[in-house]
Amino acid sequence: MKKQTFIFIFCLFTIITKSQTASVEESTCGIQTGFLGIWLHNERRLSNQFVLRGELGFDSSISGGTFYSRSIFLMTPVLTAEPRWYYNLNKRKAKSKSIEGNSGNFYP
Repeated sequence: MKKQTFIFIFCLFTIITKSQTASVEESTCGIQTGFLGIWLHNERRLSNQFVLRGELGFDSSISGGTFYSRSIFLMTPVLTAEPRWYYNLNKRKAKSKSIEGNSGNFYP
């Protein structure tokens, strides 16, 4: 009897875990660097497929020419917030592809 109960519970949990839908992570953060800038970013989950991405960083520019006698290097602070919709998470999961770190196609 114990063996049958164990098999029934095991099958029940297998069915429950298989029926779960794919979802974005609760929160991800990181650093991005480029040729003329550096940014910190964070993505917060709003629902299973929607996140809000915020960035804080510095954009740089180098200017000079006929108006200035010398070259100028300028760093400007940047603050952005944009929603993202990750629309193919279930399809990626069905193909056994990774969705860790919100690695899927998104629409800004």
